[in-house]
Amino acid sequence: MAFNETETNNYFYEFVTPTGEFYRDYDTSNLVEGENNILNLNAWLPIKIKFNLTVLNNHTPPLNTNIYYNDNSDFGTQGTYENFNTFEIKARPNSEVNIKFWYIENYTTNNPIFHFAPTIQYQTDETELTELSYEIDCNTF
Repeated sequence: MAFNETETNNYFYEFVTPTGEFYRDYDTSNLVEGENNILNLNAWLPIKIKFNLTVLNNHTPPLNTNIYYNDNSDFGTQGTYENFNTFEIKARPNSEVNIKFWYIENYTTNNPIFHFAPTIQYQTDETELTELSYEIDCNTF
């Protein structure tokens, strides 16, 4: 198995059980060099979602944006410190994902308060770049 990972062509993979369920087990130590090994995985190229955010009442920046697939945020967090921000986050193609916006109040204390906007469910497709625009009012969550 060989993956050609370059800056413009990243491959990702997920392990699949015999019943078709995805799981996270990156331990491939059970592969024996020179032997015929069978590994059931799902390989895919990520797509990008371009966000155009208008952020209102962002009193405790940053407003964070994540895309979750299978309850995991695989491609990191994007923080917004200004009222307007445009950025891209990678996502899994042809998948039901959850877009989450959140911020932390009192994050420098022992009692931080996490504020989460309602989750937005979104169905990705195979389009290489999809553009979404949101207005987020931090006073509403």
